[in-house]
Amino acid sequence: MFTYTAVLSIDSQEIARKTGNDMEELYIWMLSQAHGKTGHFYGYIVDNETKERVKSFRTNSVE
Repeated sequence: MFTYTAVLSIDSQEIARKTGNDMEELYIWMLSQAHGKTGHFYGYIVDNETKERVKSFRTNSVE
């Protein structure tokens, strides 16, 4: 079982989910998915054991 789950949403709709054991790798994955795209992206990483959000980010589209 993986340690973390990363969830990426645009506006209020989930668009991607990825699991892994390296939190920083998952965080970079979320940022790269949002880079250069328009919309209000929100992402977070959950510790699968505690169900606690351990890291998050939010972007705002400049139009």
